[in-house]
Amino acid sequence: MQAKTLLYCAIAGLLLPVTRLAIAVDNEVTASQVVEALEGTSGVTPGQRRNHIKGSCAVGEFIGSTEAARYTRSVLSSGKPVPVVARFSYAGGNLKPVEVRDWPVWHQS
Repeated sequence: MQAKTLLYCAIAGLLLPVTRLAIAVDNEVTASQVVEALEGTSGVTPGQRRNHIKGSCAVGEFIGSTEAARYTRSVLSSGKPVPVVARFSYAGGNLKPVEVRDWPVWHQS
C-alpha cells in the first residue's frame, strides 16, 4: 500500500511542474492587457506613465557595511560611498494617492 502511495506521489511530483507550465502559457498576460487594466482602474493620464505615476526623486550616497564583505564581493560592502540616484514611487496609476503622512497611526510606541 505504501509503495503505491509513493508511486502516485512521485508521478504527481513529475506532472505538477508540467501542469503549472501549461497553465502559465494559457494565462499569459500581454502588455496591452496590463495597460488596459491600469487605465481601467485609475483612468487615462495622457503624457504620464501608467504605473508608479507619482513619486519623488533623491540623490545622495550609500555606504554599505564592511561587515557584509564576508558574505559578498559586491562593491556595496566596501564601506566606501557609492553615488545614488533613486526614485521612490507609489504603485498604480493614481495621481492623488493617500500620502503616507495621512495614514492612520496603527501602532504607537
